[in-house]
Amino acid sequence: MTQVSPPLSPLWQQIVGEDLSAVSFIRNYVRFEFNPPPMIDALTKTLVTTAAGSAALGEPPFANLAISLIGSVVEGVHVEADVAFSIKFVGGAVISVSLRPEDAVGPEAVLFHGHGQRLGIV
Repeated sequence: MTQVSPPLSPLWQQIVGEDLSAVSFIRNYVRFEFNPPPMIDALTKTLVTTAAGSAALGEPPFANLAISLIGSVVEGVHVEADVAFSIKFVGGAVISVSLRPEDAVGPEAVLFHGHGQRLGIV
């Protein structure tokens, strides 16, 4: 079961109102930067959904969909234990990182690098 500590919620809020400034593809995960810090490393199945379509990391359209979100402003962050860590953008696009046990590739699904060298791990 995914453990999400309530004190981490204010950490996620650091990206609300920020724009996505970079997307980096690092071997087997993806990093989303929001005028760093903050930065989010998505370590499990990651899905990008926009008006142009939806794709998971590893699928051909994923990179173009993710990059198309650069400059988009974060409207909110929602974390549902054992389901997903989701970032919703103004305009309706969503980046969703799976927290489902069957998608786990290690003990962490999301590494959140925040202001003041604060680190959140889900």
